[in-house]
Amino acid sequence: MSPHLRLWPLGTALMLAACAAVGPDYKHPEVVLDPSFIGVSNTDPVPDISAFWRGFGDAKLDALIERALAANGDLKLAQARLQEARAGQEEAGAAFLPSVDLSTSATQAIQPITLRPGATREARTGDTYDASFIANWELDLFGRLRRGSEAANARASASMASLAAAKTSVSAAITLNCGACSNGSSSPRGPLLISAKR
Repeated sequence: MSPHLRLWPLGTALMLAACAAVGPDYKHPEVVLDPSFIGVSNTDPVPDISAFWRGFGDAKLDALIERALAANGDLKLAQARLQEARAGQEEAGAAFLPSVDLSTSATQAIQPITLRPGATREARTGDTYDASFIANWELDLFGRLRRGSEAANARASASMASLAAAKTSVSAAITLNCGACSNGSSSPRGPLLISAKR
């Protein structure tokens, strides 16, 4: 039997495995809320709360929150994690592209006088030039690159949501404490909370 015919079943099996190796696509689970939950029947779009405090029209509160958002360590950490996740997205996307490696070298060597007695130094000196080119392109037969890209996108989305939640937490804590001061209290209700919950 020809060696090519012997490899044919193996090649067919690999191709079929490649079609089924990725598995089903992720689907968000449907969340069923209890009918007694407040607002469950509300179909209005979710309001944007990223700058909710501006609705109070208080310039001092605006300035205080902007200063806190700029200086908060937890927010800086969340921003760094978002940058890391976006870099992971770019890396996962680059995996689909071919990689190219090009290298060149030049050497100059002098043969020992014992190998060429009587020859001048110039006659014993030689130059060697070398160049190599390598191109690789990984075929995503089993879906590893596709799933890696999807995971990187999900991590970036999660980091973005974490950053938004941290900003909202800082803003809400400051607004709450400022509200306590403006309601006749001599001091904020407890220490000023400018640290986002993790």
